[in-house]
Amino acid sequence: MGYAFKNGLRVEVEGSYRDNDLDSLTPSGVVGAITQFDRTNAGVMVNLAYDFHNSSNFVPTVGAGIGVAFTTSGQVGDRAKLAGQVMAGVGYQINDRITAFADYRFFATPEIDGRAFGTALSSSNFNHSIVAGLRFKLGDPWGDNGLKTTDPSGLQPIASQVMQNQLASVPAPAGDLPTNYMVFFDTNLSILSPKAQDMVRTAAANMRLGSHTRINVTGHTDRAGDGRYNEALSARRAAAVQQLLVASGIPSEEIVVMAKGESAPLVETPDGRAEPKNRRVEILMN
Repeated sequence: MGYAFKNGLRVEVEGSYRDNDLDSLTPSGVVGAITQFDRTNAGVMVNLAYDFHNSSNFVPTVGAGIGVAFTTSGQVGDRAKLAGQVMAGVGYQINDRITAFADYRFFATPEIDGRAFGTALSSSNFNHSIVAGLRFKLGDPWGDNGLKTTDPSGLQPIASQVMQNQLASVPAPAGDLPTNYMVFFDTNLSILSPKAQDMVRTAAANMRLGSHTRINVTGHTDRAGDGRYNEALSARRAAAVQQLLVASGIPSEEIVVMAKGESAPLVETPDGRAEPKNRRVEILMN
């Protein structure tokens, strides 16, 4: 469990249990091999990781953690030890909620003292692991009606956004087709809400009715967060719109995709401020 920041940092609390069996051990001065010897580590770690977001769905990750491990070694158990680990891996962003990942983790504690069959033992406690799994981002960003209608403070209704989404879902007469559409996104997301999907499909339908031969799709973000991350986020938003346009019958060679990050806001704001109207993709027909 943890918290992901917009700049790529993640802080998490990890619980783990490792159980390693030793096939055989022959200590100096002991006749015969010791068998049936095992070591367990039950750990609680606090990790700090950084995700290198980019324009692709593959996200490299590095991180480190510190915590405590309760170790059992041979016949001696339940010793609390300071523990540390380092991590490196890659994730694949399936969508804005789910990321598949594979990590290498090197886990270690100070030297362990133990006993097995009456023999005192002292050894290092290093563990190499490959961990694969899924990370889920919790919460419903769209609310009950599929579109948030207030800014993050909950005070300022975005009436123009809701109205534009509603109007864009109604096809215009063939002789008076709109050529400019805007699709809005929630904070840190590139997933299309149901209303936004309706607008993209309407744009595709109107393009097929008219005489347009090219469609520009330009992604934008607000000015909250890191500039490099925002550029990658705007690219993912534009790609999401492009994919739905193609699925709606627009040939991919007729779509020009651009990502401008936070460089071309619809509403001017100071750096670092979130602005719902700037989290958008513009669709322009030519």
